[in-house]
Amino acid sequence: MGNCLVVEEEVVRIMKSDGKILEYKAPIKVHHLLNQFPGHAISESLHHLPPDTTLLQGQLYYLVPLPPPKVSKVKRVMFEQVQERDVVRVKLVLSKQELKDMLRNGGISVNDVLSLVEGADVCAKDNDHSRGWKPSLETILE
Repeated sequence: MGNCLVVEEEVVRIMKSDGKILEYKAPIKVHHLLNQFPGHAISESLHHLPPDTTLLQGQLYYLVPLPPPKVSKVKRVMFEQVQERDVVRVKLVLSKQELKDMLRNGGISVNDVLSLVEGADVCAKDNDHSRGWKPSLETILE
């Protein structure tokens, strides 16, 4: 019987998405490598490793590009046609958080917004044009 001595390599191998293999002296932290490759992640298989993970010598890791950040849905503002009174009605969709931020940062208070909304409701009740189209029918004699 003979003796067996195994010497582990003192390098960490990183395979880039183009197949090129990079070698770094072990031990090395993930965040040190990610500083050189912004917009990428290091993974062992299908899951990404946290930045403070220590990469082990003799292992092969993969440098994979991160998916692009999700673009939030663009909010659109719709304007109604100007009427005789030079009033423009604006329809705006905001999340609750966006509304809170707007009220916190802007020069408008919550009470001002509520009074505007209540005023709009009163105008809508008084104005038949805002209710939509109604047919004007004549009585049919039999």
